Amino acid sequence: KRLVVLEGEAFFDVKKDATRPFIVKSGQISTTALGTSFNVRAYKEENAIKVALITGKVKVENTNRKIKGDHDLILNPNDMASFNRVSKGLTKGSFDIEMELAWKNQTLYFKDASLNNMVSSLERWYGVGFEVSGIKPIEISFTGKFKDKSLEYVLEVLSQNQQKFDYLIDGKKVRIIKN
Repeated sequence: KRLVVLEGEAFFDVKKDATRPFIVKSGQISTTALGTSFNVRAYKEENAIKVALITGKVKVENTNRKIKGDHDLILNPNDMASFNRVSKGLTKGSFDIEMELAWKNQTLYFKDASLNNMVSSLERWYGVGFEVSGIKPIEISFTGKFKDKSLEYVLEVLSQNQQKFDYLIDGKKVRIIKN
């Protein structure tokens, strides 16, 4: 078999090989594919592991369950499986392909993102650390799309949100404070 263990995010375009299944293990889920393309998002700090199917068909298994098969999902194109690390539940839904694959196209895409999600994405994207003070995470959400933009540009645009904030970039540290 072809086995990949993933923490983070990756896009796979798998060639069909009936004798050697392609399997991606991400935390407590396992995704098996035979000739397909899909995205797996499994960041350690996020509560969900997500598998978004672009083409073909995959089986997503909840490896945390003692009885195999009860909680497996078969995905068709435009289906997404989400595994909740807290409840250990596996659910199926749909997804926005532009948003899910934005990272692959060198684009930061926020759609009603919480402050925590926005900060996590910016930390990964730019390799910086954030300190946030004076803003409650539930007070604010962010929407925007940025292709090949600097951290300063992105923060300038996002700081003009409904809850305006100031920011200071000092090398690899970014400070956000309520304005």
